[in-house]
Amino acid sequence: MSSASARCYDCIIAGAGISGLAAAQRLTQAGRKVLILESRNRTGGRIHSVETSSGTTVGAPQGSEGGADASGSGQQRTEPSSSRSSASSSVTTSTKLIDLGASFVHGIIDNPLTELSHKVPFDLHLPSLADGSEALAAYPPEAHGKMRDGEEAARLEYLSHLVTFERLHEYAQRGGPHGLAPEPSEEDSIWSELLRQQSGNGKADKEGVWRGIDAPTRKEVLKMAGLWSGWTGAELKDVSLKYWGWEREFRGEDAVVLPGYRKLVDYHVRLIEEAGGEIRLQSKVDKVELLEEEERVSIQIIGDDQSRETFEAKYFLCSLPLGVMQQSPPHFNPPLPSRRVAALNRLGMGLLNKIVLTYPTAWWHSSSSSSPEAQAKKGSNSEWLALLGDDEDLPEDASPLERLRRGRLFGQDYSRINQSPTILFFIGPPLAQGIESLEDGVIEEVVHKRLVSCLAPKGEEDKVPSPSARHITRWLSDPHSRGSYSYFPNRISPHSSAEGGGQESREGGGPLDMLECARPLWSERLGFCGEHTEENHFASVHGPLLTGWREARRLESLLKEEEGKKEEGTGDWEVVP
Repeated sequence: MSSASARCYDCIIAGAGISGLAAAQRLTQAGRKVLILESRNRTGGRIHSVETSSGTTVGAPQGSEGGADASGSGQQRTEPSSSRSSASSSVTTSTKLIDLGASFVHGIIDNPLTELSHKVPFDLHLPSLADGSEALAAYPPEAHGKMRDGEEAARLEYLSHLVTFERLHEYAQRGGPHGLAPEPSEEDSIWSELLRQQSGNGKADKEGVWRGIDAPTRKEVLKMAGLWSGWTGAELKDVSLKYWGWEREFRGEDAVVLPGYRKLVDYHVRLIEEAGGEIRLQSKVDKVELLEEEERVSIQIIGDDQSRETFEAKYFLCSLPLGVMQQSPPHFNPPLPSRRVAALNRLGMGLLNKIVLTYPTAWWHSSSSSSPEAQAKKGSNSEWLALLGDDEDLPEDASPLERLRRGRLFGQDYSRINQSPTILFFIGPPLAQGIESLEDGVIEEVVHKRLVSCLAPKGEEDKVPSPSARHITRWLSDPHSRGSYSYFPNRISPHSSAEGGGQESREGGGPLDMLECARPLWSERLGFCGEHTEENHFASVHGPLLTGWREARRLESLLKEEEGKKEEGTGDWEVVP
């Protein structure tokens, strides 16, 4: 045997994200010998819960760096808020988990994560209608704690969701009211259709997605619609209208996982290891070769020290992210068929980054929300926060720094969620790509300054403490992910409309590409899982979970079939002419 390992595994899995872990847990539970090879120095993949602490640290060097994530997907800086001159080091802190990757359960009705929340366990946090935490607290530039009228903010948020999701979903999948417009083409995008119907004429004005909404309100709703790029992982001009709303999602509200998704990852790791499964970190899969005569698969890995090692297994399951499969996949022998490579490249790999600032205290509640008048306002208890921008004349080619200073920022107030004095901003494209080129200190300074000008009462700005910790993700630059989650891009031809002008031509992607990416190869000895292989539940956590279970069922069936053949003595059939 060419392997450096003393044993042949039933299955080797590349990647310890939730899809790989889910498959391994089911297989080891069935008594199978499983090895997971993970290139990172941690498990979880694009699930990454980190600890963030609030409070006062005494005796640490001023401006010291600490808690950096070696994977490159998040960095933390902790600074003292008191004098460095103290001879001793003492800490009075409150530690909470913050998810730098996935943080939501999307659709809690019949979702397998809802059932797992009882087994693991973890909590599902839902905003409350009673206390108004589901509302949006929107602050104009230089608001100094005076948020935009809560009723108006709630109305615009509602209309934005109504138009972009409910009505445009229906239009894209039904073609709109009879005679309104032809079926969407592969070149149509969400944004192009919103703009086309926003012009408002004739039947489109009466029956289209903007029906019942006046022109000034449409303009405001369009501004807010741009924030949905954090949902799609791509600018709306890059997302296919044809497949907008095509997938069958789980119903119900979205919930934040508390204390963090780490609980789900650790649960799977524990069950795998208790059942005899193995997990090797810092082990990048470099080559995967079919040993046809031996009915085996050979897997070669590269360690962080560039050492190489080879393993063999009856089956190999690839759970690597779409971005990795597009940019730096393992070397497969025989190579992946051209139709598979084409399907991978037609899909879009989206990006959602996060900027997380933790403070010694939730200073934004201490003054501006303390009066009875402030408490009575809709949105005063909201966990959703928007810093409205001064971006009316922001040019298309604006620098990342200018977008960060002037663009709209949307996030969550975690003091309302887990009592951590932390504000987390969701950064979608195009700024998501832009902040990856900016230094952490610059990002923190700009966002902190905006928070102070929007939330601190006038004359109290100097009382606002500096952040005690920060986390800034760079999922696109992360070689282990190369992005956040998949989406269906629209087609751009050399002769596309001006809306696609200046962009390179590309083929559009769709559900059939995800189905192709899910198909096993090499007589089913090479399998695939992950969110980009689940056409109904991509860009979620339950999606890859379901694909891991899918592949575990397939592999267990094949392994049982092989065992049955051996037991019956029918393993070596000959074809008689």
